[in-house]
Amino acid sequence: MSKTGRKRVEAPPDRYILSDELGEIMGVSRSTAMRIIRKLNMELEAKGFLVIAGRIPRQYFEERYYGSIREGV
Repeated sequence: MSKTGRKRVEAPPDRYILSDELGEIMGVSRSTAMRIIRKLNMELEAKGFLVIAGRIPRQYFEERYYGSIREGV
């Protein structure tokens, strides 16, 4: 519990993708992965979503990265 007596709730660890994992998935450097995360976060902000710097929701990344591939299958 926190100092205020409230229980802290944390997101499941696999809900977000960080730059290291994104770099591995896409086969790019960490700095390139960070640029991609910034771009995807800007897209989400433009749609009115709150974002967390340095991480991207896994679901959104998968829709943007695999979306056209999965639709064609």
